[in-house]
Amino acid sequence: MSRATTAYASAYQPDRVHVAAFRRRQKATITADFTAVVPEGVTIEAATWRTTAPWPLVMADAAIDGAKTRVMADFQQAGCSGLKATVTLSDGSIHNQVFAFEVVDCPFFGEPVAPAQGPQDLTVTA
Repeated sequence: MSRATTAYASAYQPDRVHVAAFRRRQKATITADFTAVVPEGVTIEAATWRTTAPWPLVMADAAIDGAKTRVMADFQQAGCSGLKATVTLSDGSIHNQVFAFEVVDCPFFGEPVAPAQGPQDLTVTA
């Protein structure tokens, strides 16, 4: 599952979009790995996760772990949602990693519609 939930930021192709699909009611840790763009001796000071649609994708528990940042994603409604991780480094530079998620419904199982709407953005500091 890690390839579906981890995107590797590229210094050479910063416009890369990580695309994945999930079933409604799945919950997964989404990770943006900035190892390739964080110079030696530089650290991530802050990370902001921002979604285009807080209904299909409810975020929680953002964290920074070395050159990576992660957020827990709860895929609640069928639809599409963009997700962007923006990190501010100790040298002042800012980098992004973009995700595009499709959330597929499971109508035959009669799962209840999730009542929650999540935050539009989450910020964490080191």
